[in-house]
Amino acid sequence: MKKLISIILSVFCLLTLVACNRVGNSEDTTPVTSTDHNTDAMSVASTDKTADTTSVVDTDENVDATSVAGIDENAASIPAPNESSSDAAHIGTFWEIDSAAFSGGVERIFYAGDNKLLVYADAMHLYDTITGTTIAEYTFEGGRLKDITCTPTVNGYAITGWQSGDGNGASLGTASGSGVMCYIFDSSLTLKNTFSLDSLLTANGGVMAAKASPDGDHIAFSDLDSLYLYSISNDSVSTVISNDQGIGIIGAMTFTQQGSRIVFLGDDMYGSVALDGSNLIYGDSHGYALGDSMICYDDTVWIPQDFTKASGQLLRLDGTCQKPSIVNFTQGDTGKDGVFGSEQGRYLATASLMENGIRMRIYDSGTLELVAEREFTHTDGNYFAREPRGICLFDDARAGVVLCGYDQHTISFNFTF
Repeated sequence: MKKLISIILSVFCLLTLVACNRVGNSEDTTPVTSTDHNTDAMSVASTDKTADTTSVVDTDENVDATSVAGIDENAASIPAPNESSSDAAHIGTFWEIDSAAFSGGVERIFYAGDNKLLVYADAMHLYDTITGTTIAEYTFEGGRLKDITCTPTVNGYAITGWQSGDGNGASLGTASGSGVMCYIFDSSLTLKNTFSLDSLLTANGGVMAAKASPDGDHIAFSDLDSLYLYSISNDSVSTVISNDQGIGIIGAMTFTQQGSRIVFLGDDMYGSVALDGSNLIYGDSHGYALGDSMICYDDTVWIPQDFTKASGQLLRLDGTCQKPSIVNFTQGDTGKDGVFGSEQGRYLATASLMENGIRMRIYDSGTLELVAEREFTHTDGNYFAREPRGICLFDDARAGVVLCGYDQHTISFNFTF
């Protein structure tokens, strides 16, 4: 009997050991691809889940149909980072962007949908971050565009920019020749249509800002007087906001993700309006130093501070530019050199420049919990003399790229979080 019991115990231990080995071998150990091409000159520091306390100043919920109520001073706490989720899996493979690999140096990077990027160098490159390959490229006649914007559309891409026609491009307010040009591409970056926005204006002056809609059929643009909407399919221009409505000069605009509204920045105010000019909603900044850019999704609009007055705050609105609240970051340098949204809107990245580097903090946009902190440095401090040229975060891959520098003199850093 003792011998039989001994045999049974031995078999049980053997089966337990096999089961444990199977469980241990089932873990996914596939890494996210990330290679540093400049290990001799730069370094990367990573700190996941670094604690950073934030608070939100909520607003009065009684919102008028056209004018948004002011911001009150009732602060609400934001949860601290969740340490238990630090082992979240990275989905897919992210191939790094090496700015030195593109002829002429990379000037800007833009989301292109489906884990792709539009990389703007001497030509516009459609780059697949999953395969690490350039799918297509297009070279603009007359040289590089300035103040370029790129919008992924349902059928491809819409790109606007200022061009002087002299081969060197032109800055806002100094463009000559064709002025602001719009280029419509299909999904393979084949040019389908191009036209001048300045030629659509009937009054003197030029285009101040322009942005394409997600459906690729509308271009919103402004001059010193009004906000206009051009329908490509109908070849018609309509006035969305006129100069007698008290909004002032509209210096920036974008569309909500579904393209049903235009979100804009005016003279010390923000707002949104339907494409036909109805349901105009606007709000005063109430002392918040509005920047010149917006991060816009269907349910949320983020407006960073003016970088010259940045104090670690970020204005949050709902999708119609109502219910304003201010996010206060404990560390005052958070976002002083730019705030960037992820492709799908689940994350926010804030940038703070250092003497020879840049510090990024990545937050969950829903909870405002700090997800990760990254620092990138280089021996040449000139790359960090101004805010980054772009930060792109890919939500599912939990990976991204930051482009630092000026004009075509840039360097890229790749990271996971």
